[in-house]
Amino acid sequence: MKRTITFSMLFCLAMLFAWRGYVQAKEDGAPSGSTGAPGDDGTCAQVDCHTGSAVPRSGFISTDIPLAGYVPGQDYSIEVSVSSENRNTFGFQLTPQDASGIKVGSLSVTDADRTKITGLGKYITHKKNGIDGTDGMINWNFTWTAPESPTDLTFYVAVNIADGDGDATGDSIFIANLPVSADPLATAIHEMTIATKDWMTVTPGDQLMFADWVLAEQPVAEIWNLSGQHVSSFTLDEKSHSVAMLDKGMYLITIPTLYGRLTGRFIRQ
Repeated sequence: MKRTITFSMLFCLAMLFAWRGYVQAKEDGAPSGSTGAPGDDGTCAQVDCHTGSAVPRSGFISTDIPLAGYVPGQDYSIEVSVSSENRNTFGFQLTPQDASGIKVGSLSVTDADRTKITGLGKYITHKKNGIDGTDGMINWNFTWTAPESPTDLTFYVAVNIADGDGDATGDSIFIANLPVSADPLATAIHEMTIATKDWMTVTPGDQLMFADWVLAEQPVAEIWNLSGQHVSSFTLDEKSHSVAMLDKGMYLITIPTLYGRLTGRFIRQ
């Protein structure tokens, strides 16, 4: 009988320590795949995590990505903000994914004391030092770097407004999302920049310098401003051409060649 009681007590103690360890793990960040995104297993509202259902709600995510869309390869600031009238313990997890659940761009920590990257870079979540709010409010800030190849994506976030008692009951899980796309004009310019460097460069003296193979048929080059207005044309019969007569700004240039029409951009300084 004593042996049975002793074993039962040891088993209960083991389960208690295991549960405390699980609770502490959640305090130090949500398990990867808990935002409700297409590539996730669900949300934090599940058995052995937080009871109840995840409630969709607008807001939570704010960014400095322009309304026109992101520029490929650029860094942007992301903020997750949560508030509550009567609670002061919070948690979150965010992920940038496409419609197939693939991570888009890259996340970077800017507050290592309060946030961390998980899931091989696919998620960012709170740390234990980042769960206490101030007067019912909390925010987490970090950086997202846009992909080099333009892709439509959505930021998915799950937030926990907790009662602070450390167990799975009594907490409130909310989910939200923010779709973003690449800026079409910025994307075109970005792609042109990559392609143009092989056939045209701009010198400090506002001279356009062309590769020899572009001059083979002495094509007529056309220059346009970013409003779509044609501003100049010239025959490429020399290796360089001055654009000093143009107003300062960014321009597009098109040139027909044996290899197809070249389209590029340059900046008149």
